[in-house]
Amino acid sequence: MKPFSFTLTTPDAVLFKGEVLSVACATEAGQMEVFQGHAPLSASILFSHLRLKKEQHEETFLIRQGLLFVRQDSVELLAFSAHKENDVDYVSLHDYLAYLTTSLDDRKALTEFQFVHLSEERVAIEHMMKKKEEPTGEQT
Repeated sequence: MKPFSFTLTTPDAVLFKGEVLSVACATEAGQMEVFQGHAPLSASILFSHLRLKKEQHEETFLIRQGLLFVRQDSVELLAFSAHKENDVDYVSLHDYLAYLTTSLDDRKALTEFQFVHLSEERVAIEHMMKKKEEPTGEQT
């Protein structure tokens, strides 16, 4: 397999920029894996594990709300939120999920935008927590 350029960017930083052999993630259209020479496409992500295969190892990130752009010689992922899987603090996520649930319970105090945003956040966090609990770490 030939390597190609991949970039993972959030509003805060470029989290990864380098050569990879493949990029695997779950888009809203389904699970996909991109290799060198893949046809150009754009896809949206609500939540996904992102698996980057490199020459000697793999890196895994947790992605929330992103846009994936596959070009002839490169792939770029613009994500609202992304963290290396090993760096995720699941205790903090549990606390954040409790905060989201409490906030959503008081629907009258929220604008429509706030309600939709917090609802999507809750779904993404629940996904992250579920993935952590899966014994094999396999994607669903």
